[in-house]
Amino acid sequence: MNNWSPGYGASVVPHGRGGALQDAGDYSNKSASGASSVELGATGGNIGYMDGSASWKPIQEMKLRRGSQRWGSDGCWAMW
Repeated sequence: MNNWSPGYGASVVPHGRGGALQDAGDYSNKSASGASSVELGATGGNIGYMDGSASWKPIQEMKLRRGSQRWGSDGCWAMW
């Protein structure tokens, strides 16, 4: 899952052009200041299904979802 939080200042990008994006070994990429996964170069992700299968989904086909509403628009956002 690609997710980010402007309020918390963390961004997770598991699949970029060259693999997972990480800042000095930290997958939350604090130096990105909560930028979206798309802004950081996300290319997509593996989607797991209830039957146990998984398939690749390009970032352009993923839907934007709210991961948390605790901080309004500064909460957690996700794409899958």
